[in-house]
Amino acid sequence: MSTVRKLRDLAIVAAGQGAPQGEENYCTNGIPFIKAGNLIELLNGKKERDIQNVSEEVAKQYRLKLYPAGTVLFAKSGMSCMKGYVYVLQSDCYVVSHLACIIPIETTGAYLKYYFEYHRPNSLIKDEAYPSISLSDIGNLDIRLETPVKQAAIVNNLDRINALIKCRKAQLHKIDDLVKSQFIEMFEKREFDVLFFGDLCEFLRNGANIKQSKGAGGYPITRIETLSNDVFNANRLGYADITDLDRYQGYLLHEGDILISHINSIAYLGRAVQYRGELDLPVIHGMNLLCARLKKSVLPDYIEAYFRTKKAKEYISTITKKAVNQASITITDLKKMKVPVPPIELQSEFAHFVEQTDKSKVLMEQARKLVQILIKLILNIGTIEKSIQICYNGHRKEGV
Repeated sequence: MSTVRKLRDLAIVAAGQGAPQGEENYCTNGIPFIKAGNLIELLNGKKERDIQNVSEEVAKQYRLKLYPAGTVLFAKSGMSCMKGYVYVLQSDCYVVSHLACIIPIETTGAYLKYYFEYHRPNSLIKDEAYPSISLSDIGNLDIRLETPVKQAAIVNNLDRINALIKCRKAQLHKIDDLVKSQFIEMFEKREFDVLFFGDLCEFLRNGANIKQSKGAGGYPITRIETLSNDVFNANRLGYADITDLDRYQGYLLHEGDILISHINSIAYLGRAVQYRGELDLPVIHGMNLLCARLKKSVLPDYIEAYFRTKKAKEYISTITKKAVNQASITITDLKKMKVPVPPIELQSEFAHFVEQTDKSKVLMEQARKLVQILIKLILNIGTIEKSIQICYNGHRKEGV
């Protein structure tokens, strides 16, 4: 029979320790030292042994504590904790102080990892301007606990379902690759007139500076996180606490607007996503994303695809201004990007191709979301059979 327990009663809730300073304190043969920035690398398949290692002597000098395999890690301070990445140690490792370390006692790391993946720890952040999560708040979380046998069965079922999600993601990537191949075939093997990007825009500007919240109160407003995986993610909008929308009419998104990341980590800088009218509500263009409204000489599908070309990325890298925590590009420099402009008829042909592939992506994305709902139900209900029935009954009209 399942019970609801506080996390602090099921696991040791702790934090890592300060990182040794200086490259001389790290080596190739030793014990891995996990930092916040390593989480995404590890989740993408990098081995712990390939992370920076520290020797036994350095560990003693800095009084580092060794965290056992099975410990659940996620960022508890700094901008990294906004990401919500969750990782389970595969071997004994040292851990930086920015990471929360959950050492299971009456449960397993695999079970807790699924819990935190679908009850994101970043939901505990109280002030996004200074993001942090207290260990006491983490320890006070309610965890639905099953018997050890049932926990193992749930993890096994969720592993199988996650394999389906990866399959769906792979299919979506293949569709994106198909669009890239079509773009190259239609446009990169021919010569066209070249114009500056600024000359193709009615305007290119930053968004409205409005205080935002995560709660669904007020009007939806874009955030840096709204651009995720090269799509407009309506689930990652903020909400503007305003009553007078008329004051911000000039900042409302129009279908076909291009949103561009201009303040971010280098890997995400210059990403461009088209707003396709995903919401029936007015959406405000917020700070830290640029918005380009295009002239009729170019189509949004073409410009969105052009930003993903090697040539555009190379230009973005030349105008990037690097800083300690993030990088940026200026509107002035972005306007100077040279863009080949094919005849509008050729652009329309490409846009029609994108439209057809988008229909396939929508169906695959619906199926992927359905599987994620199933995972949440399993975590809350505990049985796959009952979860599937609830999931089916609630979504059979979707046609997935």
